[in-house]
Amino acid sequence: QEGPWVVVTNTRTGLDLSVPEYQEIHGKMMSGHVEYHIVVVTRLAAFKSAKHKPEDVVQFMVSKKYSEIEELYQRLAARYPQASLPLLPRKVLFVGESDICERRAMFNDIMKFISKDEDLATSPELLEFLVLHSHDTHLIQKCGYHNACFEGIYPTISDFP
Repeated sequence: QEGPWVVVTNTRTGLDLSVPEYQEIHGKMMSGHVEYHIVVVTRLAAFKSAKHKPEDVVQFMVSKKYSEIEELYQRLAARYPQASLPLLPRKVLFVGESDICERRAMFNDIMKFISKDEDLATSPELLEFLVLHSHDTHLIQKCGYHNACFEGIYPTISDFP
């Protein structure tokens, strides 16, 4: 989604991140997991195609599991030890509705913190995390970080510039 109605509030970094909701994915038997929806609003060139103007703002959403957010958190904490990231929610085997709601709120705080920090907001770790899907690494190689290989900008590979 793009257009004049979408505004980036973090003008210093050009990136807004939030986790407004989650979705429970039910598998067979008692299996399943929770996906947290991360909304990205940005004017950073790394998320745009050649068709976009420099002032354009793009918005898209990615879904990530706890383990994927935890991996990003650990990678950022290791590379940027000076950044005092908000606490990561504790990992528990069985989570209830209240745990999931608490995790979403804590993930929201973490993402908002990352989007306000210039080093974290432009880190290769974050860019990789926000790429469409981890198994689509061929898209990263094909497009690099300077074209829009992200969900919501180009719906199919044939639409890439």
